Amino acid sequence: MPTLTLDIVIFVVFLGFNLIIGLAAGRRVKTLREYAVGRKKFSDAALTSTILATWISGIFLFYSLEKIYTGGLRYIIVMMGGTISLILTGRVLAIRMGGFLNDLSVAKTMGDLYGKTIRITTAISGVISAIAWIAIQFQIIGKMLTLLLGFQGPGVTIFAAAIVIFYSAFGGIRSVTITDVFQFMTFSIFIPMLALIVWNNLKTPDQVVHTLTDNPNFSLQKVVSWDPELISSICMMLFFGIPSLSTPMFQRIVMASSIQQIKRSFTYAAGIRLLMIMAVAWISILLLADNPSIEPSKLLNYIINRYTYPGLKGLIAVGITALSMSTADSYLNTSAVLSVHDIIKPLNPSFIEKISIVRIFSICIGILGLILALYTKNIIYLALLSGSFYMPIVTVPLLLAIFGFRSTTRAVLIGMGAGFIAVAVWRICFAYTGINSVIPGMAANLICLMGSHYLLGEKGGWQKVDPSSPLALAREARRQAWKRRIKTIRRFKLYLYLQQNLPNKDYFYFFFGLYTIAATYAAFYTIGEAQTKIYQDIYEAIYHTVLFATTAFLTFPIWPPTVKKQQFIAFFWPLGICGILFFAGTLLVIMSHFHIMQVMILMINLLMALLLLRWPLALILASSGIVGAVIFFKQYTGLPTLPGDFGSLQFRVIYGLLLFSSFLIALFKHKQATEKLKAKNVSLTNTNQETTHELLTFSQDQAKFIKTFRESGALGLNKLVALSKRIVQKTKELNLSKELIQDITQLHEKLTPIALHLDKLDHRATGYLRLEVTTIKLDTLLEAVEDKLHVQGLAKYISWRRITKHKEVQCDVGKIASVLVNSISFIRNVASKERPILLALEDTQLGYPISTVEPDYTKKISALRITLTTARTLPILEELYLAQMGEEILPTPETTTDLPLVTNERIIRAHYGYNNTLANGNELTQIYAIPIKLREVRSKDMDSPAMELGAEIVRADDTYPGAQEQE
Repeated sequence: MPTLTLDIVIFVVFLGFNLIIGLAAGRRVKTLREYAVGRKKFSDAALTSTILATWISGIFLFYSLEKIYTGGLRYIIVMMGGTISLILTGRVLAIRMGGFLNDLSVAKTMGDLYGKTIRITTAISGVISAIAWIAIQFQIIGKMLTLLLGFQGPGVTIFAAAIVIFYSAFGGIRSVTITDVFQFMTFSIFIPMLALIVWNNLKTPDQVVHTLTDNPNFSLQKVVSWDPELISSICMMLFFGIPSLSTPMFQRIVMASSIQQIKRSFTYAAGIRLLMIMAVAWISILLLADNPSIEPSKLLNYIINRYTYPGLKGLIAVGITALSMSTADSYLNTSAVLSVHDIIKPLNPSFIEKISIVRIFSICIGILGLILALYTKNIIYLALLSGSFYMPIVTVPLLLAIFGFRSTTRAVLIGMGAGFIAVAVWRICFAYTGINSVIPGMAANLICLMGSHYLLGEKGGWQKVDPSSPLALAREARRQAWKRRIKTIRRFKLYLYLQQNLPNKDYFYFFFGLYTIAATYAAFYTIGEAQTKIYQDIYEAIYHTVLFATTAFLTFPIWPPTVKKQQFIAFFWPLGICGILFFAGTLLVIMSHFHIMQVMILMINLLMALLLLRWPLALILASSGIVGAVIFFKQYTGLPTLPGDFGSLQFRVIYGLLLFSSFLIALFKHKQATEKLKAKNVSLTNTNQETTHELLTFSQDQAKFIKTFRESGALGLNKLVALSKRIVQKTKELNLSKELIQDITQLHEKLTPIALHLDKLDHRATGYLRLEVTTIKLDTLLEAVEDKLHVQGLAKYISWRRITKHKEVQCDVGKIASVLVNSISFIRNVASKERPILLALEDTQLGYPISTVEPDYTKKISALRITLTTARTLPILEELYLAQMGEEILPTPETTTDLPLVTNERIIRAHYGYNNTLANGNELTQIYAIPIKLREVRSKDMDSPAMELGAEIVRADDTYPGAQEQE
């Protein structure tokens, strides 16, 4: 037994932290759902971390180091397959998996699709595969501890495995996730640190450049050339690249709160995994440069013996153990859930799924994995074995189901059986080819499943996409996004765009002039006399041009206002930046033979442009200036290549990193600006909410006042005004005093405008609204609605369906667009915010009862029904909708949520249309119908500005209700 050292202390502390964090995080688990998927309240960061921690297992480091060291670029590309798998899962599969987010396991999903037999088969396949993966992780932990800490025998492996089994069994998915975050942070620090240590120990760093240049394994020609290993490499890339949707990965999907969170988390995970692949590849390249004769299986031994020291061994032990533990605990959790929920429960429906039983199964599966780890030594064999029991059996029908293909239990069982047999036959008969059996097994499953489905005439096949499904909405959102891009391109005006890039303060021009003087003359300083003489003409041209341009920018604040307003400043500003910073800057770099100072100045120029301009324009100006300078220099000097070290790999790497860093800074700047806009939007939203509450209070008070005025105040006030008018008219006959006459006259003058105003309020309370009626194409109307939805971030939730023969409609475009936007906002507030909304246009008729023609006569005109619904099907289309007419007061909103509906009703009533809201459980539907030709039912006079005065027009002669009675 080795003595207590710093490395052992570090390792024991790490194990202790994992145990404490795991048990503390999972102490509140009460139900199987909480044990399996938690409460679906994980953050994006936590979900991303657990995806990566599960995916990047202990074998990742061993296999990647060995294969890249021996195979070079080809195996770097092979290892990229995992990144492709994560991207496909997040960007392609996630949007199609909305119906599976409430399932506890992949077996439950397969069972819902194809029955109990498939459910049990999937669960058994998942458990066997999980045991193999668990064994791999435990075996790696034992091997690594023997190498790093000097422990001998199985005891240390059993100890570390017991900790993983213990916190995973008793903590559930929450403890697994929290420990995965901790473990992810651990190996995220460990891998870059290892790369830095190997780099610092290289005697001559130039060896790396020579290795990448001279080693044929890093030649692209070698990668694509035919050799016996090419097919094996392609199969391995497919093995990593095809989304297997293994039991833990499927669990990570159903742990998410929404499809959007799945997309974000898997996309982030793919990007971080790519960086880790590059870091591991860099370690392999450094090792190859340091010593190209290391036996591949002993790479880790070489790292330990050459680069480690007390303390660092413990950190490496912690890093590799974190990789293995994070994968093992995930497979333990999912396999325990599969055993209880998807094997025992379907076989015995009366079985009660207790947490204690799930924990027992987790411990038993962990022990089986530990036993397999202790008695099996071939790690790669175990890895391929685990994949052979899952991907050729489960992945194929699951992926087909996600993409919309449905079949029967019989066809799926035939495919599963064919996949399993193909794996067994391949291992026995074709193992010599070096191609793993997973891909042939998947191909056999696919061929037999599809073949049996069509040959046996099974029910199902490719399903049509539901128009209200997230996939249909995503496709529609992409289509609308492309339409907006095309529209933007068509409407693009260069002058307006350049105006948007102008500084908003004059002193920016002055400071830019100062910078150009400093940067250009600093660049001149690094050019020697020899280069100055050789390129005398170019040197002088740059000198005089830059002097003129910088003088113009320095003196811009004192330019006459009439000159500043001229259009040329919008063009002079970007052209000056392009010419001074990039065209002249690149020429100076070339003339100095790529002096490091010149290159840095050019990089600073790029940063300056990114700070002054929008990044697309800055990149266009930079690329055009640099390319233009290179072409000009070659044409002017007649040199076939540029002088200096531009062609060296080392320089190109440094140059590329600087450019990439500059671009990241630009994106960060853009992100900061976006965050500020979001903060302003939040502030405006809060202000709007306060205003909305005030408006609600005002509307309720107004409604009460109008009701009271109509019931008791209107008649009395009008009689009083009429009486005061008569008294004023008969003052001479009554022989009243002048003071009394004056008082009565003043009373009449005060009461008259009050009566007019109150009558006006009464008039407006009936829903009167002046409209700006135009005849507009439906496409244009829908574009206006889309623009509003896009600004408010609602466009992605809408699925459009147009079932109308009409191409034009007469309406107030802005108000109808507001109706639709208000309805969508209302539906999202009342119903689920993630629920897709179907917006459909259909032909119908509006009816207007006219009793003056005959008692039961109803005038019918063509109309457009607009339906917004969260249901999957549209409500029944009625042949006739009766328009809402009359002088009823608009309903009083009870909450702020009702305010948009009151606004909508007022707009629809002004259009002499129909509106209705239907609720059916969780489904909400709003129906609007407006006439195709509004002027057939609403005269132009109603929309004249004078009509807003209401009562003043009707009663311009100062006669009021009740006046005739007084007469």
